[in-house]
Amino acid sequence: MGPGRSVLMGTDAFTEVVLTPWGVGGGYSGPVTFLGRLFSAVCAEEPDARIDVLYRDRGGEEVPAWATDATALSRRAHFGLREQLAWGVRAARAVRQRAGSEVLVHLQGLYLANLVAAYAVPPGRAVLLPVLERGDLVPAGAKPLAALKSRLLRRVVRRARVGFAITCGIERELRALGMPEDRIVPLGNAVDESVFTSEGRAVPGADAVRIGFVGKLGPIKRPQLLLDAVAMLRERGVDASAVFVGPFASAEFEGGFRKRVAELGLDEHVVIAGMRSDVASVLRAEIDVFVLPSSSEGMPGALAEAMMTGLPAVVTDVGAMGDTVIASGGGLVVTPDGERIAEAVERILDDGAWAEYSRRAADFAHAHFGSRAVAAAYLEGIGRRPRGAAHVAVADPATSARLVTSAAPVTAATRRAEEPAA
Repeated sequence: MGPGRSVLMGTDAFTEVVLTPWGVGGGYSGPVTFLGRLFSAVCAEEPDARIDVLYRDRGGEEVPAWATDATALSRRAHFGLREQLAWGVRAARAVRQRAGSEVLVHLQGLYLANLVAAYAVPPGRAVLLPVLERGDLVPAGAKPLAALKSRLLRRVVRRARVGFAITCGIERELRALGMPEDRIVPLGNAVDESVFTSEGRAVPGADAVRIGFVGKLGPIKRPQLLLDAVAMLRERGVDASAVFVGPFASAEFEGGFRKRVAELGLDEHVVIAGMRSDVASVLRAEIDVFVLPSSSEGMPGALAEAMMTGLPAVVTDVGAMGDTVIASGGGLVVTPDGERIAEAVERILDDGAWAEYSRRAADFAHAHFGSRAVAAAYLEGIGRRPRGAAHVAVADPATSARLVTSAAPVTAATRRAEEPAA
């Protein structure tokens, strides 16, 4: 047990300061969405908790209902090295003013800004949540900066109360930095089970399929591969179409994407829905197979939501996606290629297999991504509740490798070290 781990147990309420240079609400950001889902779930379980947020206002921020207090330490949209260092210094001062003997400090992401701020956190009080595998915990950049980050990381990890791992890769990275096993806690991406449900979902036929994508349409998530897959499926006689939910990353990408739709003759078979407030109903009523062929991810909320609604998933093996889909048995892992995606979709539709994939996906999601399960894992990790009650696990990579072979997916998981986006 780490320093001060059990101090919170048995008290009436607890206070936590959250440092999030990513922002706190609004926009379309994976780390911010994850943060909102997590603390909404935690505060539903602990309504008397005080959550004070220190954040960077990227413009258009919406302070969430779960925040007791929120303070913008920066209003700069650009966040280069100088801005990160300045934010970290301001955050460190604010933490010193707030952090009493019982106060925890949650670091949403472990990039330079939060590492600088963490110097003000007493031993046993820092709660670490790295957001990107091969990102937060890997020193990068020019040699002096990488060396500085390496020293900061080791100090922060060594003094932390707990490190939450949203992927097994992050779990390995925390261990490599010296964090003891008993202070590393797997954590899922919380999904509201009352909103995202598989009830009323229809089973698709073998000769027609609607594949779907939810996320930011841009080069990192590679939505254009779904267009290639739809075109190939249609060539093979399958009445295939695609639905895309989410904003475009840039006007340039949007132009190229729409041009590709026209080139493939898919204008009548592709729906570009943009931002939708009813994502749950889209997943349940307008999509048969969820596809996310990203080049870089942590544990995307879109995948967790899709599985909760009973959608079989076809994903690339990055972040937690491959391990999650393999461990659940609720889909297939492919290399980033339109033909491989098309073959995977056909396999899911073959011989009535869709219903079994759907059941497995939903069962796994309820056990690992349900809001109450994720909140319980977090509260156990910070020492608010005794260990052992929650059950939220990251798939073991060795087990996953065996499952890849036995399940004989379209292509074996490759585990290539792709560089995260800047």
